[in-house]
Amino acid sequence: PGYTLPIEAVDFLKKLKTKWSFVQADYKIADFQANIQPSESDLKSFFEGSKDFYVVPPRMKASYVCFENEHFISKIKHPSEAELREFFEKNKAFFATEKEAPSFESIKDEIYSSYMETLSRKMAEESANKFLMRIYDEKIALGSEKFYQLLKESDLKFEQIKPYTAKSIAKEKSLPQEMLKQAFSLDKDHYFSDMHSNDKGTYILFFEKVLPKANLPFEKVRKQVERHFVAAKKRELFNEKANKIEDELKKALSEGKGFTETARSLGLKVLEKDDYTIEEQDKRISFSILDTLSKMKEKTVSDFINDKEGGIFVYLKDKDIPKVEKDDEEVKKAQKRIGAYTSN
Repeated sequence: PGYTLPIEAVDFLKKLKTKWSFVQADYKIADFQANIQPSESDLKSFFEGSKDFYVVPPRMKASYVCFENEHFISKIKHPSEAELREFFEKNKAFFATEKEAPSFESIKDEIYSSYMETLSRKMAEESANKFLMRIYDEKIALGSEKFYQLLKESDLKFEQIKPYTAKSIAKEKSLPQEMLKQAFSLDKDHYFSDMHSNDKGTYILFFEKVLPKANLPFEKVRKQVERHFVAAKKRELFNEKANKIEDELKKALSEGKGFTETARSLGLKVLEKDDYTIEEQDKRISFSILDTLSKMKEKTVSDFINDKEGGIFVYLKDKDIPKVEKDDEEVKKAQKRIGAYTSN
């Protein structure tokens, strides 16, 4: 375990056991009303100053072919009953349910469908493998006359994939996602993927190129720009209002008025805590509040503490820091506790 000095343990225990009596006053941006109506020139100026935000990230441009299972069903010889029985015996676990192990006769149609699906999938995978071997062995280039001839011989349709990013792969449900991911490890020299299958068939992807990052034109993102402008302007006005509230709170204290009453009169939501310790772990009290309190003098109000929902003012009524001696048994336990934590 890591070694902790006694003074570190003493400091830790003091912070843990200090009793804070304070008032927390919340000012929510959701409660702040602002009538913001930007002009076209405001929006364009805002857009010009934040162009790098409105971009299309680098995207993968690729295509694929699919060896559809259904295409091979017509090429399968109708199975005999003996072949179906053999298939059933080898795959009994697949057909079994929690309640029973069905007989061959009771699910004969289901066995037939499963047999045809299994065989067609196998034939699709074999054909895809032969296709890949031809490309590799004959060094066929993507888009060459020989490439299109191979597609024609294999009776395949060459499909384009809408350009995508690594993050957008999860949205694509119709194509094997592992295949889409593999595209990012391909290049023009090794442009074809491994085989990837799903219920429809077996796929091979072809890398074409990576489209570079591109800035979007103002016209295409105007609504988004307006939302961002209004949000930024609202936060700016909100902070200005918060600064005025801060001045009023501090002025009221200097005049001997109570913080809680003043905060409420200014529309703030008040939370009062007496003898609060870190061990209570009240989720409404953030670490930033405790950190601010530790630096404050009694009977003072903090500056405005910004957060995602708006911000907070804190008034420290008093604090009780316990006496902790380095020879206390509790200090030794704290040393071990801190040492065990820091060594992990």
